[in-house]
Amino acid sequence: MWLARRSADKPIDPSMLDNLVGGGIAHGEAPDVTLVREAWEEAGIRAEIARGARRVGELHVERAVPDGFQSETIFAYDLALAASFVPANQDGEAVEHRCVDFGEAARLVSLHHGPDVVTVDASLVTVDCLLRHGAVQPGAAQRDVLEALCRARPER
Repeated sequence: MWLARRSADKPIDPSMLDNLVGGGIAHGEAPDVTLVREAWEEAGIRAEIARGARRVGELHVERAVPDGFQSETIFAYDLALAASFVPANQDGEAVEHRCVDFGEAARLVSLHHGPDVVTVDASLVTVDCLLRHGAVQPGAAQRDVLEALCRARPER
């Protein structure tokens, strides 16, 4: 699983680890179109490869952010990339990329302080991925696990 470190200049969650690809959907734009655009901007993934992504679900998050309240739907996708793939940020929003196995991804989303804290959004997507692929076995329903993760995250 590839993760990206957000630029220190980002107004929300600066310098935190994030999904490899993500971004706001412009008014009137379909999520799949946004995916292709953001895949290029954030990781240098060519359109023909990005179009191979498979939408695997929708997650919802609500939280306080520095300039108000955020309520959003996250469209989660899986995309298999070649073992030789190396992300290349195009727009300056990511300053580091890291490829981790599922065990390390689970460890990272459990962190609440330090340099490797993962954003709430990316944590939700990561936990959802780990559950879908059987990499973690929650003791509670998936919804309960995701809600507990949200409650456990201190706001920055």
